[in-house]
Amino acid sequence: MSRPVTVTTISLPEPTPCQSLNERIKTALEYVDRALLFHPDLILLPESYPVYNSSEKVFSQALAMSDSINGLVGEKARQGNCYILNTIPERHDGRCYTTAFLLDRSGKVCFQYSKSHLAAFEQDLYGIVPGEQLPVYETDFGTVGIMICVELHFPEIAGTLALKGARLLMMPTQAYGPSQDLLMSLIRCRAFDNQVSIAVSNFSQEPYFPGKSIGRSCVVSVDGTILADTGNR
Repeated sequence: MSRPVTVTTISLPEPTPCQSLNERIKTALEYVDRALLFHPDLILLPESYPVYNSSEKVFSQALAMSDSINGLVGEKARQGNCYILNTIPERHDGRCYTTAFLLDRSGKVCFQYSKSHLAAFEQDLYGIVPGEQLPVYETDFGTVGIMICVELHFPEIAGTLALKGARLLMMPTQAYGPSQDLLMSLIRCRAFDNQVSIAVSNFSQEPYFPGKSIGRSCVVSVDGTILADTGNR
């Protein structure tokens, strides 16, 4: 039997290069606290918020603290009795990945996906390697899948996840171009083509100008309608 599902997606202020790892995490958790006021079933945070626009030092610290970061976010999931998607860098078997961890209502990692299609700079700049699977997961409100940032540009990813049964695709991102019109069109097309809902979480910069982080965290329905949109805030 179907029931209403509440999805809350965060448009996180883009961190400055001088912000420490602790400051970045603190800001993210403050926004999660605000999201919890809506009593959601699911909260999304944007891609790699602990290290986006950071130094090599912060990136190394975040790699060493991935379990601790998941623990902090997991505690918020437990407090709010909701799922939270937490996308951070991790080191596994001596290799670095961008991994989306889904924390369940008890605060435990119940599902994870390592980004399988990388942007051109990720391997050279951070030494990140691609994951090799496109899994889906059955939550207590339905089957979900994950695509991260540039993976939006590969139609086969959303299509594969939909064929595997996903009805909601979660998309943490740090996308800002080449234009927000193109990005929003692609998101709506992926939803309509595959008859799935899509939730996106991104960074924002104010005041907004072209070339800056666009915000536009949103929830899109199966017919491509934008149900909720933060705008450029």
